[in-house]
Amino acid sequence: IAGIDMFSSLDLAASDQLRRDMEHGPDAQDLRRLAGVDLVVQFGDGDCPGGGGRTVPYGFPPAPWLAGTARLCPLESGAGPPAWIPGEAVGEVTRSGSPIRPDDATLDVGAATGGAVPAEVISRDQGQGIFGVEAPTDGWAWIDRAWWPGWQVRVDGSGVTPLRAAGGQLVPVPAGRHVVEQHLVPWDAFVGLGFGILALVGAGLWLVGLRRRTERRIEPGALRHPPGGGSS
Repeated sequence: IAGIDMFSSLDLAASDQLRRDMEHGPDAQDLRRLAGVDLVVQFGDGDCPGGGGRTVPYGFPPAPWLAGTARLCPLESGAGPPAWIPGEAVGEVTRSGSPIRPDDATLDVGAATGGAVPAEVISRDQGQGIFGVEAPTDGWAWIDRAWWPGWQVRVDGSGVTPLRAAGGQLVPVPAGRHVVEQHLVPWDAFVGLGFGILALVGAGLWLVGLRRRTERRIEPGALRHPPGGGSS
């Protein structure tokens, strides 16, 4: 489920929590379906959730002591992300009141996976995404992309504010066919660049001021007639 991360160098707490919930949480099975997980590899002893599966050997030739067996546990797959989910699947929303913190929504994962409709991925990479969503009724598009304040989201060209749920982004969409667009604006990089420019300007002004103070300390003619010097 690497897609839930914003990119490989940024691991967010919400993504880690989603993984823990998919392993041990009360809604683990539905969360796996929502995230599109259809196979669990279990190392060591133990049975697959719900039974079944098959055991296969694995190894690492440079380190033969790492060889062992693993159990492949196929899971019932859901719609997979991104997907439209019904409006009633989203419950209470906790507003942060800050542009750099998300508004968190509670999610009825069972209702979300039970009514999910797959969305079309028109294009997607680390800095953008365009998705076609066919919404039977008013609801939400759940996108498996970690929430970050730099994401700008539009529905049919109009800006919207996504919520955070299950580690990803919830985008409100009314009934009908819609195009959801995501674009990452690295405002934090621009802020860092601005601070760097201000620091350079400040250092330049300090150097200019220091030079002027040094010049004022040297009296006119002091270098031409040193103290104690005479004429011959």
